[in-house]
Amino acid sequence: MKTTALLLIGLLALQGVSADYLSAWDMDEGIRTRQNGYYNHFKHGDSTADVQLTREARRGPGGRAMQVVYNKPMDGYCGVWAHFFDEEQAKDGVLTCLDVAGYPYLSFFVRGAKGGENFTIQLADPAWYAREDSQAAGTAVRYLGRPLTTNWTEIIVPLEDFRLASTDICGITFNFTEEGAGTVYIDDIGFKKLPDTPVPFSTATPENATPDRAINRAMWVWETEPLLDDPQEAADLFAFCRAHQVNELFLQLLYTYENDGSPDVRCIIRKPDLLRAFLRAAHEDGLRIHALDGHPEYVLRENHPKVLAQVDALLAFNEGDIAQEQLDGIHLDNEPYLLPGFESVLQEDILRQYLELNAAIMARLREQGSAMVFGVDIPFWFDERPGECLVTWNGQRKDAAKHILDIVDNIGIMDYRNFAGGADGMIKHAEQELAYAAQVNTPVYLGVETYQDTPLPFYFVCMIPEAEWAAFARDHADLMNRRDFRGFRMKTYRDGTLRYWGIGQDRPGAPSDRFLTAVAALAALNPTDWQEVDWRPALEQALRIDPACVGFQPLNISLGGEHPINGFTTAMRMPPKTTFAGKSKQALEAALKETADHYRDNPAFHGFAIHYYKTYRELPDE
Repeated sequence: MKTTALLLIGLLALQGVSADYLSAWDMDEGIRTRQNGYYNHFKHGDSTADVQLTREARRGPGGRAMQVVYNKPMDGYCGVWAHFFDEEQAKDGVLTCLDVAGYPYLSFFVRGAKGGENFTIQLADPAWYAREDSQAAGTAVRYLGRPLTTNWTEIIVPLEDFRLASTDICGITFNFTEEGAGTVYIDDIGFKKLPDTPVPFSTATPENATPDRAINRAMWVWETEPLLDDPQEAADLFAFCRAHQVNELFLQLLYTYENDGSPDVRCIIRKPDLLRAFLRAAHEDGLRIHALDGHPEYVLRENHPKVLAQVDALLAFNEGDIAQEQLDGIHLDNEPYLLPGFESVLQEDILRQYLELNAAIMARLREQGSAMVFGVDIPFWFDERPGECLVTWNGQRKDAAKHILDIVDNIGIMDYRNFAGGADGMIKHAEQELAYAAQVNTPVYLGVETYQDTPLPFYFVCMIPEAEWAAFARDHADLMNRRDFRGFRMKTYRDGTLRYWGIGQDRPGAPSDRFLTAVAALAALNPTDWQEVDWRPALEQALRIDPACVGFQPLNISLGGEHPINGFTTAMRMPPKTTFAGKSKQALEAALKETADHYRDNPAFHGFAIHYYKTYRELPDE
């Protein structure tokens, strides 16, 4: 009865103030403001901010509110911004901001999780937006006249306090500049003609709109042997799956090759009897099991026979009469972009070979009438980088993600962000793939990461001007099509004008003699004299803003050769925003819930895949 009354009040209020209240963002649907603008968190220095749209702490009976969890130590600042213009038009140079002429008061509602929280309120007009900044009016406490409480309270700020040159408002920023940590909730941002103009409650559905259909949850498992050898290890895995709603496993296949390198290569599955016993127990526990494997080099045509031999071995393994002892699918985590040649003129050819492999696997499974489904993992950016990852295949030219969705039974998008919403979150990065997947009826898992690597120094000793990079890559195609050089991981790095090529140490600490010998061999391929190019300013600037790089040290080492080896070192890591490592299972669940809520009506949204069992298990509960 009380809920019905509140909804009625909200509807009446909405009808009575439509001309006096201009809503900018009520947070009720999607991940954009009413003007089709994005929002996102920001942080500087040691400060952090995590933002999500939640139904758990909203204003009124329906809709959502924005939750901001902030930690502002002495250093830095953090917060959240939202744009009040159409992002798609802005890409074409058209910036049409929200015109608030006649609405001289900013209004929004706020409450604290504990009370006493505070932040600065900032707006941007076109001039401020062009400077990538916004103008402050004051703090929430200033306009409330008291500290925040745990009750929803409206804050009203006269626009004249922002001292803007225009009534076109491009965006709003809530900036946490005072030392402290906490959580605030914000809802119903808009502009009013008069301070006492009422703001309607949301008319969105009051229920927690989680999907009615089943949401699958898969998990990568790389350490297979202990699970086959020790029944208790398997029992612990099954118990973990039950506790965390996991119903599918991508299980690393144990195998060896016979006649490797010849056309008659054969794949032999190791410990087949133990694998059958594991499958029987897993199926009894309600789990579906997909054989997992992957290497970047496997995408190359010369290695396709090895992968197809693996498929043949799996088909033979599944020929038994006992369904409970059969595999449910094949899942390949080949990552072609880890080959140095992917970041070169060789990219399209690598992608075409990748598509050929996937199509050949699907053809093999269909020829044999197999019930196994075939899926692959792809990065979210296969369809996001303008002008890149395009490939002509079967007479059609489109991005790699669409081609793959046309070919396979399912995909896992490595949607590696540790937050759901915003301009750089899980929801945004999966939009285009899920839209196309719905057209072609291909199920999609959204993958999240729980692993954090150890930063390892990379020694970059080859420098190539961008204008010469294509020719250099062609001349060294044999090396570009390998992930490793003499057993060490290769990487390329670019700063806009120069391309750098190097290898990384295999372990922390001082470099081994074997590693330094490999560095010297790679340096022998360097076409450019480091002493004759002013390379440091642009490179140091690029490294400074790159979250994947830690530190910089110029190289000038002698290994007994005629000339010293020049270049630089930097430690490389996974950017922190790509993984839930360091966060809690609760934070992971909140992001999955927000994402599932958003995609509840997309028929291609199949569920989530979590990478991976060992590190997922190690996340703290809170």
